[in-house]
Amino acid sequence: MLSVSCPKNPLSLRKLGCVCLMSWVPVMAHAEEQTAEPTPTASSPAAEDKPAPVVTPTQKLPSAVQDDDFSRFASAPKTDSDKKHWTGSLSAGVTLQRGNTNSSQGSMSAEAERDLRDSRLIANGMFVRSTESDGTHAESATLDFRGERNISDNIFGFAGPSYERDTAQDLSGRSSVSTGLGLRALKDGRYDLNLYGGVAYTIERDAHSSTDRGFEPLLGSEFKMQISETASFSNRVVIYPNAVGGGGKRVTIQSELTTRITRRIGLQIAALQKYRENVTDSHKHTDTSLFTGLTTNF
Repeated sequence: MLSVSCPKNPLSLRKLGCVCLMSWVPVMAHAEEQTAEPTPTASSPAAEDKPAPVVTPTQKLPSAVQDDDFSRFASAPKTDSDKKHWTGSLSAGVTLQRGNTNSSQGSMSAEAERDLRDSRLIANGMFVRSTESDGTHAESATLDFRGERNISDNIFGFAGPSYERDTAQDLSGRSSVSTGLGLRALKDGRYDLNLYGGVAYTIERDAHSSTDRGFEPLLGSEFKMQISETASFSNRVVIYPNAVGGGGKRVTIQSELTTRITRRIGLQIAALQKYRENVTDSHKHTDTSLFTGLTTNF
């Protein structure tokens, strides 16, 4: 039989308890190290299995950056360089007759247009001078400038000055300023038709130093047709139902047929016809000028 004897001294019992407690401390520390999960390092397999997050450019931006106002002001403004310049054509022609009749005729015409965002500027003119064998000559000139402002997709307002001179009808000069409304009746790229009407204030002077002035209504139309890639036709009609200077009707018709020979040079046939109901002396009611010449685009 094994017998264990315990010391009866209280001090000895205290020393024995401390020794037992100190012997259990290393055992508990070793158990905690085994149960604790190891921390992965940069070289450990666990760190290699979890790649670092990558920020790509396609990530959705915060709502503050996607604000509509911010996007509108940050974007570059849209501009159209083709609408910053005038475009048009310049034509000139000469007609000579020798033999039983000695006469000459020179003509020049020009038209230009500039398109803006909500408006358009139009300028056109024609000048014809003829000389007969006896030294007499006649001059005819028309100049017109008009600005248009879009009111809606098909309605526009217009205003502008015009000038006319015709020595064959004893007209020293006719100046007017007109305004009114117009309708874009047809516009599909090949056919363009504008109809307009308004009122004009006109000052008319004749060769006898007589001056008439007043308001007169006006009606007009402009038609353009692209016949082919190289040929085009245009027609412009202006009617004054009750013109100043004796009243009556006054009509101006201008037509042009142009075909391109090269990219910038073409051949043009133009006609200018003027009608006036009330005439003085032995003048005719209608004057017609027909001429051909070369034209160039700009």
